[in-house]
Amino acid sequence: FKNQTVFLLAAIALLCYQCSKFKENFCEHELRTCEAVEGESCMIRRYWSFPYSCNKCVHRYESSCMKNCRESREYTADGNKLTLCCDYYDFCNELKWPIAIP
Repeated sequence: FKNQTVFLLAAIALLCYQCSKFKENFCEHELRTCEAVEGESCMIRRYWSFPYSCNKCVHRYESSCMKNCRESREYTADGNKLTLCCDYYDFCNELKWPIAIP
């Protein structure tokens, strides 16, 4: 490689929290991390009953890396489900962030 410049491109991995079930702000199983691969982002899903503006009223959470993650809100007679996706920074699906719904 005399007189040649070699460029290496390295992708920076996005790290996310992964827990199949949070209850009362604690992971019921082992809180893990996952590394989002191409096409994935961090996801947090929250389930609650009314009033939805109250973080204390959230009954259950789950978080993970998710392929083709789409934000959504589902309202049913049994309660509500909010799915949020992010890729802004590592662990952006942290549980501490409030529910931001008008």
